[in-house]
Amino acid sequence: GTWDPDEWIIYKNSNNALTDTDPGEWTLIKAADIVCQFIITEIADPMDANLGRFVEIFTPNCAGKKFPIDIQLVHWKPGDDENKPSGIIDLGKLRIPNDGIFVICGTAECENLYAGDTCDLVPTSSNNAATNEGDEAVAIISGPVNTNFIILDIYGVIGDNGFDTESNFKDGHCIRRKTCDGAEPSPIWDPTQWVVVPGTGSGSALVADCHPGVWDNWEMELIITEVGDPQDGEDKNRFCVLYSPNGGRNKPIPDVSALILVRFTDCSQQVRF
Repeated sequence: GTWDPDEWIIYKNSNNALTDTDPGEWTLIKAADIVCQFIITEIADPMDANLGRFVEIFTPNCAGKKFPIDIQLVHWKPGDDENKPSGIIDLGKLRIPNDGIFVICGTAECENLYAGDTCDLVPTSSNNAATNEGDEAVAIISGPVNTNFIILDIYGVIGDNGFDTESNFKDGHCIRRKTCDGAEPSPIWDPTQWVVVPGTGSGSALVADCHPGVWDNWEMELIITEVGDPQDGEDKNRFCVLYSPNGGRNKPIPDVSALILVRFTDCSQQVRF
């Protein structure tokens, strides 16, 4: 192979402490060198359970790794100054699950309200960015709070009373849409990227309508990662492994009528499975 310097970040005469090195772990140290993308994919305030509030974050390219050291989730209540976010949740160095989805629960009660191992983090403070009542702006930021932080991705408009705008999801939830190019983090809220209930209309969402750990509007990607024909095995031991980098926890593969696994014989004849 040929070494490509564009694929590397090199710290010359680095002052990083020994604790900033992490042998055995592929970690992106500085948010300024952003390679990982972080996207808010769902925020919930279910009508039948205030204790079921949560924020879901997805990374399309850093699943299984750790958050960079200065990544935080914050919110702004109506009237708050842009430079003074609150409800700070420090995500730095927390490990992201292998499906790329990280769920911050407002309270530990979420574990009882939703099926499965729901919460990746439950903040110790009850005043946190995951306890949104549907009228606040929520953002993923990089850098020290109250100084020179950078907004990486945001829901809502800072300082606005969301109850009066299309970002209102009181007694409901909001889910990020998937665009034709996937989804990109945005430091400015774009309402066209979201499905909001109730928004400016009516309606609500119950616990049963919210799905922490699964990005409902994301089209599942499937990759063939291994095909085996063991020399010491029989025909029945042959196998094919599929991997989904974004499938979510316990999310079923799409209906077989829309997804087919096939093989081609030497004469290019298609064989369906």
